[in-house]
Formats: sequence, C-alpha cells, structure tokens
Amino acid sequence: MHNNIIKVKRVFIPMPKFGDLETYIPWDKSWIIRLGVLDIASGIPPNPFFETPGLGDDLQAIYRCSLEWPNNEPLHVGESATLLRNLRYLSYLQGKSREFVSSGSLIHRNVSDDPHVLQESLDDLMHRDGETSQWAAAALLLEYPRRVHEHIPEEEKVYVSKAAYEHWMIQHSRGALWAPRKDATIARQAHAFHNGMTLGG
Repeated sequence: MHNNIIKVKRVFIPMPKFGDLETYIPWDKSWIIRLGVLDIASGIPPNPFFETPGLGDDLQAIYRCSLEWPNNEPLHVGESATLLRNLRYLSYLQGKSREFVSSGSLIHRNVSDDPHVLQESLDDLMHRDGETSQWAAAALLLEYPRRVHEHIPEEEKVYVSKAAYEHWMIQHSRGALWAPRKDATIARQAHAFHNGMTLGG
C-alpha cells in the first residue's frame, strides 16, 4: 500500500519595489489643502493636480471650493474642518460674508464663526474650538508676513502652514506650480515595512 503524497508547489511572489508601493500611499491632505487655499486667496486658478483621478473627498472639496469662491457661490467644504476654518478665516480677512455648506460629521462639530480671530495671537488661537491647532495654522498661512514675527506654537500642523506658505511663495516667484506631496508618516511606515520584508527582518 502506497502512501498518498501531496506535492506542494512553492510559488515565489517577488516583493514589489518601493516605488510601486508609493502608488498606495495617500496624498498629504494638510499640505495640499493649504496650497489650494493660498491659490484661492491669490485668485489663481486651480492647480492641474486636482484633475488627478481618484482624489479623496477632502481634496475634491478644496478643488470644488476653488471653483465656487470667485463666483460667490456657497462653499461646499464637505467634512474638512481644516478647509472650513481656512476659508472662514480668509472670508474675515477679505471682509466677505460667505455661505459654508458642511456635510457628515462636520455638521455637528464646534467651529467658531467669529471675526475676532483676526485680532487674536497664534497662542490664543490654539485655545479655540477645543484647543485645535487649525485656527492658528490658518492664521499663519494666510497672514504669514505679519504672523511669522509672533511666537509660533510648537505644533506640527502650524509648521505645515509655515512650510506650505514658503513653498508656495518660492514656486510663485519662479512662475511655477506648487508641488503636491505624499503623506510622510505613512510613507515612512511603508518604507520601514518594505525594508523589513526585503532584508528578512
């Protein structure tokens, strides 16, 4: 009597190159929203980047608002509190009363509607709306020449505004478009995972 032997064929699946993994890393929404807001504030048409297929809801919202803003249409900010606060701050700066249309969870979130934010310091703005950094980040982004001389709170998203403004100004001075970027945190995690797999760690 012969034993039944099951032969298992080994299939080797090569690890994709890191460059292939980058297609799965999401765009940095915080960075791109800020740059899109600066375009809106300066009356610049939307960056062609926004024609990229498959953009997430928040990036579609900034593109939509960039088309609505110059026509004085209601601004459909979706669920992005970052976009809402930035455009609300911009409306205060320009002395315009704008209608904002939120959706999803943003409808129930606490978002100040108070033009006095223009007079508050970056440090004071950090205490608004449950101590979110978004008002301070919006103020630094949209009033950089004045606000950069204040004490800048040690908060990541505030410094994203600083970096975004400086990048936007450099590109604008060159007559070039701003550049989108991928989410750095997820990119680092993907890079570490890829290295661990390829090195057998």
